[in-house]
Amino acid sequence: MALCVAFHAPQAARNDEGEVIYPALQHVRFHDGRHTAVTTLCEKGVPDWVIQAQVGHVAPEMMKTYSHVRRLALDQAAGALQPPTPKPRPETELVN
Repeated sequence: MALCVAFHAPQAARNDEGEVIYPALQHVRFHDGRHTAVTTLCEKGVPDWVIQAQVGHVAPEMMKTYSHVRRLALDQAAGALQPPTPKPRPETELVN
């Protein structure tokens, strides 16, 4: 699963001595997982009201903040608007 990472100033997790605990993850916030979860649930077709109840959103407007449309979802939506491709007719053999 891809993680939606917001662009922000890095705030690395540090120990009591001020040392970075997970240097490879210093650009990822725990909160980014919330955005990823909401986006994934939206893409799986879970109704908005169920997602809102799961993550504790009171206002429907919060879905706009937390749901990120991914390229795959955009491509699938565009594909759904394409007219169906006609199926090729089977070749028939003419018999005299």
